[in-house]
Amino acid sequence: MADKYQSLRQLRRSLEEGRDFRITCIDRGSPITVFAPHGGYIEPGTSAIARGIAGDDFNLYDFQGLVREKPFELHVTSTRFRDPALTRLIKKSRLTLSVHGMGKVDRWSVWLGGLDCSTRILVMSALTLRGFRINPNPPKYRGEHRQNVVNLNGRGGVQLELPEDLIDSFFSDAVPFAGPAIALKRSSRFVEFTGAVRQGLLEALPGRLHA
Repeated sequence: MADKYQSLRQLRRSLEEGRDFRITCIDRGSPITVFAPHGGYIEPGTSAIARGIAGDDFNLYDFQGLVREKPFELHVTSTRFRDPALTRLIKKSRLTLSVHGMGKVDRWSVWLGGLDCSTRILVMSALTLRGFRINPNPPKYRGEHRQNVVNLNGRGGVQLELPEDLIDSFFSDAVPFAGPAIALKRSSRFVEFTGAVRQGLLEALPGRLHA
């Protein structure tokens, strides 16, 4: 489906912040930035997952679509998603990771993409050890375009594409995906998943710091 808005700037000119969408940008001075460019109702669950991975120490950017009817109209593809605040975070980060939902394209496998191959391997290893299925060579949504926002740090980033069934398993009941993250009831699988991704990112840091 083609995007209704060709850029975030165009979307912001057409819609009202706080009513139609919400942006959270937190710079914690970390070398790691985690973000959900299609959060809220656009790709449900990705906001909470990105926040869970970021925890209290990684930088966080979360774009939440608040429109319940036709929420995908607020989707701006990653190669054109540009917010100056996010770009600043990414360009000063050593590691960047984006969280996406891919609907019913798959059921349980995480599609792993992005140009940061070494960090992808560490994230894949950590997730595999926790029992998650990984597709390291997905047929699409590979996140390999240099203009993909996750790759703007110069080293490339890691892109997670999560199927709807897996995302649903992270929450214990129906949740307001665009509501306050603190109100969400997370399952043990959510904790295992976000913890594994964090582990992979942290394991990637020492080598990066001395690169």
